[in-house]
Amino acid sequence: MKIIVNTRIKKFVPNEDDNLHCFQCCFKMAYEFFSNKTITMSQVENMTNFTPGKPTWPYFGMLSLASAGFQVKCIEHFDTNKFVAEPKIAIKEHINDDEIAAFIINESILENESNFALRCLQHPNITFEIRIPSLDDIMALINDGFLVIVNVNYYALLDEDKYYGHFVIVENIINDCVILQNPGLPPIQNQIVSKEKFLTAWQYPNKNLSNVLAVKI
Repeated sequence: MKIIVNTRIKKFVPNEDDNLHCFQCCFKMAYEFFSNKTITMSQVENMTNFTPGKPTWPYFGMLSLASAGFQVKCIEHFDTNKFVAEPKIAIKEHINDDEIAAFIINESILENESNFALRCLQHPNITFEIRIPSLDDIMALINDGFLVIVNVNYYALLDEDKYYGHFVIVENIINDCVILQNPGLPPIQNQIVSKEKFLTAWQYPNKNLSNVLAVKI
């Protein structure tokens, strides 16, 4: 069956050559969609606390969006309060996979991220729901006017048994298909994947890792 994609994102943003700007691309698409303003990637890097050579946690970007007047909703099983108090322990307990946990810890500046997380908890425009989100949650948020950003296992979308965190926008869910704006690399606008493949990537290595970052003005 042919899927007709009625995309809301009018200006797709592909990843940079370093393959480390996927969150920045999703941030830029969301910011420009709601504000009708164009911002440069250099501005986005400042607004998301991009560190060359490192993957990006979303907390600083959430603060930038909230400070600009956006509503930000985060739904995930991850306990942000515990992360603020004991970041390494919170990561290890949440992921329950020693190899992936070690990778995330080693690639992160946890002192900075726990501070940004605390500021998110204190911001009136940011709300956290500590629970496992579902596809129904994603559709409810889309129907309520939010753009939904999720972190998936990049390699699971390629049917490879490896892990690398990767941000995409969920454009829509139609029948048994999920439509993504995937910055890449390679960049894929209006990417159509099966629900099964999306869930494998979204819930990797287990369903506790599924997450939602929803944004609207």
